[in-house]
Amino acid sequence: MSDEISAADFLKQLSADPEYKEMLKRKEASRMAIVQENLNDAKSVICDLAKVGVRVQHISDLTDSHSSYLAAVPVLIKHLVDVPHRPDVREAVVRALCTPVAAGSATETLLGIFRSSESEKFKWVVANAIVATASEHFLPTILDLLNDNRHGKARGPLVGVAKYLDKQHAKALIYRSLKDDDIKADAQDVARELQI
Repeated sequence: MSDEISAADFLKQLSADPEYKEMLKRKEASRMAIVQENLNDAKSVICDLAKVGVRVQHISDLTDSHSSYLAAVPVLIKHLVDVPHRPDVREAVVRALCTPVAAGSATETLLGIFRSSESEKFKWVVANAIVATASEHFLPTILDLLNDNRHGKARGPLVGVAKYLDKQHAKALIYRSLKDDDIKADAQDVARELQI
């Protein structure tokens, strides 16, 4: 006779276990405390945005907006560079800069942040913003970062600059990237997108 139980029975046992219930309660309380800390930290960004006429309840509202928010860009850059924020708030600010509206004015700052950041996860988000704000002017710098293996998997989104290259150079960049295990998956995505 087997001691195996069904998943449904196991979940029923777990839901009746007082220790498990207490653990879930502690986890949820911890998660809510972090959410509240992030909301409190983001208030200065929200207030500064309102001062320039950009009214949002959350930083992420900018990424969901289809309207132009040119006035928000300098505020976001200021908060990224000059104001210390919690990691989740910094990431939200970077995501809000993932727009062509921020092209040029944010790209140089994002490149510097990419170079100096220690967190691969955060650098990956910054790399997305770099590509979203890139112009031909920044291609040499972006390509140098893409070829610098010290940045590991965070370089992946940078393969997206292939869309700014002529077809021959885009193919070469993608083929080179396909040989790099850290960014291979990103290169495959870009190759599909550009039909290369």
